[in-house]
Amino acid sequence: MINIFGSKGNGNGQFNQPYGIINDAKNQRIIVSDSNNHRIQFFKNNEQCDYLSQFGSLGNNNGQFNNPSQLCVDPINNHIIIADSFNNRIQILNEQFEFVTVIGQGQLQYPCAVDCSLSHPHHIVIADYQHEIHLYSNSHNNNNNNNSEYQLLRSFSSHGSNKDQTNRVNGICFDDEHKRILICDCNNNRLSVWSSDGSQFIKIINMPTKDYYPLSV
Repeated sequence: MINIFGSKGNGNGQFNQPYGIINDAKNQRIIVSDSNNHRIQFFKNNEQCDYLSQFGSLGNNNGQFNNPSQLCVDPINNHIIIADSFNNRIQILNEQFEFVTVIGQGQLQYPCAVDCSLSHPHHIVIADYQHEIHLYSNSHNNNNNNNSEYQLLRSFSSHGSNKDQTNRVNGICFDDEHKRILICDCNNNRLSVWSSDGSQFIKIINMPTKDYYPLSV
């Protein structure tokens, strides 16, 4: 172990159920979704993980959150993509923490996991508590320079234990090298693998015991 940082609370650098964490390599900082404090915190990517700043508060306006969960960074413009779970939407902020847009309003139910592909066409994949996976195409694919338009390409999966179903997804990511999506199917105690465009179920990776609950990938 190199270091531990943070403690329970709502002060700078404290947490109440931190949910998601990413390394923003371009800006040399660590970004954490501090879920029950309804904010995003930023730390310097050094050995001490020094506190830098925070963004957000409880609410449903632009730039506010209600239990943010997982997050990721868009590799093209370095926008921060955040699953704003209890507001039933995905919020996108720019590098200066300014609001850019929302996606999934009226389509998502408690989104909890999100990732953005590093490879063209840079799709965004989202899992919600309706046990569905949603794939969005962003505006880079349409030569739209304002980066604010997102289109739902496909929704797949449903609630259940069949090979192409899920039961509470807690983590999701693109495996760009192998052109696939990896899904933490928590209550089914397994990983589910789909093609990167969500059109084809590939396989299930079973966990070692029934008491093993995969939470991230």
